[in-house]
Amino acid sequence: MAPVDYDLLKKGLKNSKVVTPSDGDEYHEGLKRWSNASVKLAAALAFLQSDEDVSHTVKFACQHKIDIAVRGGGHSTSGASSVEGGLVIDLSRMRRVVVDPVTRTVTAQGGALWEDVDRETIKHGLACVGGTVNHTGVGGLTLGGGYGWLSGRHGLVVDNLLWVRMVLADGRIVVASKDENQELFWAVRGAGSCFGVAVEFCYQAHPAPKHVSTGAFMYTGDKLDAVVDYLNHAQKNLLDSDCGFVFGMVTPPPHRATTLMVLVVVLNKPHAQAAEKFSGLLALEPVVNTFKEVPYVEMNTQLNFVSMHGSRRLLHGSSDRPPFSKALFRKALEKYESFVKEYESLSDCGVAWEIMPFSKVCEVPVTATAVTMREDSVNVVVLGKWEDAAHDTTVRTWAREMGRMIKAEGNPNSQFIAYANTHTAELRARELFGVNYPRLVELKKKFDPENMFRSWHNLLAGCDEK
Repeated sequence: MAPVDYDLLKKGLKNSKVVTPSDGDEYHEGLKRWSNASVKLAAALAFLQSDEDVSHTVKFACQHKIDIAVRGGGHSTSGASSVEGGLVIDLSRMRRVVVDPVTRTVTAQGGALWEDVDRETIKHGLACVGGTVNHTGVGGLTLGGGYGWLSGRHGLVVDNLLWVRMVLADGRIVVASKDENQELFWAVRGAGSCFGVAVEFCYQAHPAPKHVSTGAFMYTGDKLDAVVDYLNHAQKNLLDSDCGFVFGMVTPPPHRATTLMVLVVVLNKPHAQAAEKFSGLLALEPVVNTFKEVPYVEMNTQLNFVSMHGSRRLLHGSSDRPPFSKALFRKALEKYESFVKEYESLSDCGVAWEIMPFSKVCEVPVTATAVTMREDSVNVVVLGKWEDAAHDTTVRTWAREMGRMIKAEGNPNSQFIAYANTHTAELRARELFGVNYPRLVELKKKFDPENMFRSWHNLLAGCDEK
């Protein structure tokens, strides 16, 4: 195949920019992602600033049969927002957010980050269901389903999506909503990255509290059984639409000598009510307690300290189901401690259970949208963080084995395997999307028959197998 002349692409763009390796530092800066392990050497990066330029770029890629990837926030640890030798459609310069306080709706361009949305909505006393880390992109999170601290009250991100403007594989710019292009709207709510480039979203916003209570409690490993007992008690008696937990195992600096149990708690209420609600956590005698009242806009920053840019990272998905098994948690702890003892340089890795109320999420039938995350399972994320590429296989193998063990012993009978936005490279789309897979394949063949959008999950791989 003849090399692509990207000057032809440049000439067709109105107010956007194409960068190639010959542009030096600008090119290498544009390759950067949240995970250094997700960096791939693209032939060109198209920094786009309008829907029309996105359309032109998609048509150019289709005409020249160029492999593409779409970059919003660049958080995917599967490498979905990067492409080797192909063309990156980079939306990072399309971050406009507009709030209508009368209708309580928010429109956000496809390259916006959740911090952009939080900053604008809170000016009007509003909030959108978003993620748990505010420097993730709205695009990838939304199109994969999306959940966060407000999901207990308002459901998934896609349950609050009113419409999305997309550029399809043939370059058409369309709007999908409950009233327009309904089939596409069904598909993009959970598998949207397989169907086009989302250039703008419109969300239903909700009143936000001025302050919330949040922080981390840390316990030594000998408290594991007591902490699991508390989690089961909390899951049954304390977990409601206004709160959520993230439980994790970490070996914090500076000495890395002790594994700590970390419980991050968020309650959408003032500290006085929170202190009473979570008094049981103090009774377990934490070695660290950062729980306090903060402005609402800081809620989605509570996990930022373990989610900074600049390392090789992996978010491997799994699932568990309450009541939680002490035996399984002990087994996970032993497996984790054995791993970081053998590989001291990998002690920034960890395991996290995201314990959030999903009753509101489960009110929506699993076939009502493409997303399959609609049961009372708990998302588990095996966290890889390392610096040396020589450890890539080691970390990924450990994460895969840990995830499989937790799913097999903690949630063996569930059709739900893992959140689609986590790294699940060993899973086929058929397994990941379950009951919704046949309809997704049908719509994929209708809207993207050449399978241009396949860097996230390849819906058509093995689709004809029985």
